[in-house]
Amino acid sequence: MDDRLVKALEHADYRQTLGIERQRLKDKAHAELVIGYCGGMFTVDRTLIGFINSIKEYGSAVILDDNGYPVEIENLEDFQARVIGTYFEVTNRYLTDYNEIKQKRTAAKLVDL
Repeated sequence: MDDRLVKALEHADYRQTLGIERQRLKDKAHAELVIGYCGGMFTVDRTLIGFINSIKEYGSAVILDDNGYPVEIENLEDFQARVIGTYFEVTNRYLTDYNEIKQKRTAAKLVDL
């Protein structure tokens, strides 16, 4: 086979594998950003962090979880700490893993063969 064709196929394989690995990391991070608290399920994101920050002065509140069910949060300070801690833990791990796959230059290295 022509050398240029081999290189083109290797590059196409690399790009496809890179895309798959990026999506896998994104899905993993999204799954890890879901937390349970006081019987409710919450997806941790910047919107939730901002919302909690704006109502934390009340001390407690009823918040709708991801399923639309009301959850009474009796200690907003504790909830905020848990949400922010989860956000930074997961996003820092996501960044580390993402930078690791960016450094790999072949499809075989991306899938650790």
